[in-house]
Amino acid sequence: MCRVLIDLSNMLTPEFRLYGGSTVPRCEVHVDKRFPDYIAIQFCALGQMNFVRGRAAQVTFEQPTFFWTDLRHRYRYWPGPAGFWHHHWVAFQGKCMRAYYLPLLNRLAPKGYLELAKSEAMQEAFEAAIEMVTERPDFPKAERLAIDHILYVAWRDRRQLKKSRSDRLERLRQEMMAHPETRYEWKETAARLGFSTSHFRRLFSERYGHPPQEYMLQCRMQKAARLLREGELSVQEISYALGYEDPAQFSHVFKKKYGLSPRNYRAAMPL
Repeated sequence: MCRVLIDLSNMLTPEFRLYGGSTVPRCEVHVDKRFPDYIAIQFCALGQMNFVRGRAAQVTFEQPTFFWTDLRHRYRYWPGPAGFWHHHWVAFQGKCMRAYYLPLLNRLAPKGYLELAKSEAMQEAFEAAIEMVTERPDFPKAERLAIDHILYVAWRDRRQLKKSRSDRLERLRQEMMAHPETRYEWKETAARLGFSTSHFRRLFSERYGHPPQEYMLQCRMQKAARLLREGELSVQEISYALGYEDPAQFSHVFKKKYGLSPRNYRAAMPL
């Protein structure tokens, strides 16, 4: 007699199941809750959204951002200054949540969110997964593959964005060093590089140790010191060359940096 053993735990708690999902083109909801029995991976494609996980500081998404909610934290999110965001979400349950997806999401986005370089591929990946919520394909693993594809797109975009950010910031730094007399409007500079102003300041400070304005001032004073040592230009000419309309202002900034006025700095240089 053939005996068939059935694992009832697999019937009661399936390995993987899509729990729900949708696209909300103009989302204006205010969420403040825990998600005790499922994981939701979500995408802010357009607009602005405020986000808080647990006791972490509030952040505002101002560019395409992947984020996720899990079983451990309380989450709050609501519209940012724009008043809405374009929202995609897919939720899933199953035994693999803790064993596989939680560790993977923690590596992908330790803070609970990940800003992306582009939005088109991520929107397509979410739309494919959301479609499966209603259609329930015959292929048993299709739903999980759809989630895995979303995470692959996020992982790929994270690498691309990290390199792109690094390249853009380094080009700006080289530009600042070569032409420290340039006057920057940092809000416009941030927008040109594809950042919000606050995000640009934070990334620049993390990479180079100083906010952009302070770094720019250091470049300017380093060039001033070099020109003073070379001795070919007067203090007034140097101040104009570095973008100062008032030589007295230049002298004040220089003395604050080096402890000597430009004239005394030059006089202290060996002949």
